[in-house]
Amino acid sequence: MAKTFAVFLQEEVIGFCLSSALFIYGIGLGSKKSSNAKDALSGLFRVEFLLMFLGAISPMLVTYLFFIPSLGLIEFYGVRIPIGLLMIVFVLSSGAISLTLGYLTGYETPLLFRLRKDTEDNIQLNRILAFSYFGALASAVVVPLILIPNLEIYGSAILISLLSGSICIYLATQLPDKRSHLQRSIAASAFILAFSLIQIPLQQWSLRMRYFVDYPKIISSSSEVVEYLRGLKNDIHVTRHHSPYQAIDVVEGQGDGESYFSLWLNGQYQFDSRYEKSYHEAFLEGATHLSGIAPTKILILGAGDGLLLRDVLKKFPSDSEITLVELDPQVLKLAKEDPRWRNLNEDSLHNNRVEVIADDAFHFLRESKRTWNAVFLDFPYPYSVELSKLYSLEFYRILKRKLDPQGFIVFDFPTNESADIIHSTLAEVPFSNIVAFEKSESFVFASDSQVMNLGNDPKSEYKIIPLPPVEKFLVNSLFKPQLPRMWQ
Repeated sequence: MAKTFAVFLQEEVIGFCLSSALFIYGIGLGSKKSSNAKDALSGLFRVEFLLMFLGAISPMLVTYLFFIPSLGLIEFYGVRIPIGLLMIVFVLSSGAISLTLGYLTGYETPLLFRLRKDTEDNIQLNRILAFSYFGALASAVVVPLILIPNLEIYGSAILISLLSGSICIYLATQLPDKRSHLQRSIAASAFILAFSLIQIPLQQWSLRMRYFVDYPKIISSSSEVVEYLRGLKNDIHVTRHHSPYQAIDVVEGQGDGESYFSLWLNGQYQFDSRYEKSYHEAFLEGATHLSGIAPTKILILGAGDGLLLRDVLKKFPSDSEITLVELDPQVLKLAKEDPRWRNLNEDSLHNNRVEVIADDAFHFLRESKRTWNAVFLDFPYPYSVELSKLYSLEFYRILKRKLDPQGFIVFDFPTNESADIIHSTLAEVPFSNIVAFEKSESFVFASDSQVMNLGNDPKSEYKIIPLPPVEKFLVNSLFKPQLPRMWQ
């Protein structure tokens, strides 16, 4: 639940803390209320029965609850609901699920205490607590490292729910009315198995709803809803690829009279085949204009789709040294093998001028002895602590040590969102010259060499963006993360 909540909020720390706090509070409430159970065995059966159902459906339920705030973009029969109010509804309803799961978990542990054969035997009590803690530890390892990478959140929830179902079946054999309880347990387990069969279409519909942009802005009759549902069915399809690092969604659709596909990582937009060329052109051309040099040793961190690499290969001489480092081998695999990607990136990842490395950018830079005079950073926006390290003071200082004296770094970043954190962090490295520029998208350039003029010509398509003042307390460090708030 915490993972689902964090992904949809796009705020990892807040999502995990809020969900975990509500879960733990629920444990306390459940522990207190469990004393009201007249029969411990029957109470434990009911708890496991409810956990089986709620555990199976809660991730999918949160997935669909996520669309509640989006209703604020639509006018219903002349009324528009404030997005802030809808966001509160989403947080409260999702939080209620975490609270309920915690309540049921807290309710069952005291019942186990009461089922001891010898209520005066503290050794049995200690064993129950020990197995409970060891089970929590095993879950903390197995779920994120094994289950979620292979079964995703939804499949993992089904498997854990079936485990609760097996416990229900065992408890049913110990109850006086064994037959009826067994029938209920087996029927419920069968329902969970049946629910697992429709999870893929349910997930597909939720993904289509998330990425489909042609929703009705005004609803005044049922015809708009029918048209929207028809569009969901016919005009978009989402393929989700499994990766240990992230959810990779490839969206295929119809728009502006043409077919297109786009890439999303953990729900964050990466590129659209219709518009990516202008973005990568601005990324590359703006940086080279500012630097005034023709780099010969080029490092690309991220950008495993090969699109920026495509333009780098065209722009710079054939004797240039080009290295691309991408964390996720699955992204590289798709970009190398998917015919649509290969057509878009023009087989850049197969070019023998390029050294392609699958590694963490931080680890690669610490281990490498090489230097470069141009470094292009193309990372997802840092809504999590893990991603924030790639925008940290320590990362930029390592990167600067790998730069030649005339070298530069450049990356894309929405300068209206936490530009003060980015500017303060780069200034602390320190970089002598930090420039933000814009052409369709905004970018940040940093170097110790002289910066050339960009955007002073009224006919220029580039625009220099003023950066906010540097503040020491805003420096993003591994030891004191300053997470940019993507909703600012």
